[in-house]
Amino acid sequence: MNNIERVLSIIRDGRGLSRADIARGSGLSKPFVSAVVDKLISGGFVLETGKGEASRGGGKRPTCLSLNAAEFGAIGIDVGRGGMALSGVLYDGMLNEVNHVSVDFENRFEAICAAIVELTGKLLSGNRRIKVKGIGIAVSGIVDGNEIVLSSNFDLTGRNLAGEVEKQTGLPVFVSNRARLAALAEFEQGCACGCPDFLYLSIGRSVGGVIYSGGKLFPGADGRAGELRSYPLAYEDAGKVKVGTLEELVNEPALLAEIAAVIGGEIDFEEVVRRYDARDICCRRSVERNARLLGQAATHLVRVLDLPLIIIGGEARRFGDDYIAGFVRGMREAWPESEQIQVEASKFGAAGTALGAAMTIVRKSLMNVSEAE
Repeated sequence: MNNIERVLSIIRDGRGLSRADIARGSGLSKPFVSAVVDKLISGGFVLETGKGEASRGGGKRPTCLSLNAAEFGAIGIDVGRGGMALSGVLYDGMLNEVNHVSVDFENRFEAICAAIVELTGKLLSGNRRIKVKGIGIAVSGIVDGNEIVLSSNFDLTGRNLAGEVEKQTGLPVFVSNRARLAALAEFEQGCACGCPDFLYLSIGRSVGGVIYSGGKLFPGADGRAGELRSYPLAYEDAGKVKVGTLEELVNEPALLAEIAAVIGGEIDFEEVVRRYDARDICCRRSVERNARLLGQAATHLVRVLDLPLIIIGGEARRFGDDYIAGFVRGMREAWPESEQIQVEASKFGAAGTALGAAMTIVRKSLMNVSEAE
């Protein structure tokens, strides 16, 4: 992060700071900050929003500053939330929600691209204020650079989704993993604010895991650090001990299959949530087992990496505090000394994915302005 980007970020995050406040917060000199701010104001990127309170010693009241949020609009799109539906959000540069739309789609590459283009058009319909700088797209699977190298759930592997959507919309496109974007939202504005070291876990159609260390994403040697989907777990079935992967035992399809086997018929996730809230014994027992298994698996990772915080996101958040309690019980079973680990439900849940996707576009826009200046 260069000095100009730092000034922009402080203005965005601080909301209503003066030039002197920015100088103190950044460690930069007051003359430098004033010169940078004047340039940003003349370029239309920063606004003077009024006068602040005078210091105790008196003197002139400082001029408060704000990011011109309309200059840094972004679209965040989540491919995969709620099954075959795209969820998209238009944000301004302060990450205030401006518009939210969902559309259905078929699991074919061409249909997914068409749905994203349709969704983008709906989000921008009637918009005259926000200048959209790009589209952030969140996908399940492994993303290298801006290319999807593996997507188990959707027809996206190696298809150059970013390039095709850019061609059809005329907007820059950034693609990343769903769990990573949700973790970014938690780090910037959610439960992990002020905590540079944490594990984020997301439960949905698949199991996602993300590690932050020292305030930065820890990708590992091949970009898969934090992924617990193939983690082996022992479990009891009909009085016998078996071994399966965390993905096979804990993801949403596994939970639905377990409950369906007990009730003797198919069930969808919305019905599971409804029955769980109604304190249905079958659903409660299955969700409790799901949470405990996830807690057992996560314990080993946080123990080795010495992480003080675990955030549970995705659809699991909809089960509330009881899911967190079950997760903690699983941790205690695997490691009795784990009481020092803080476990929290994510602030944003599944909605954090689209927020994180838009956040990357806002970040890149701030960086582009700083480089131009």
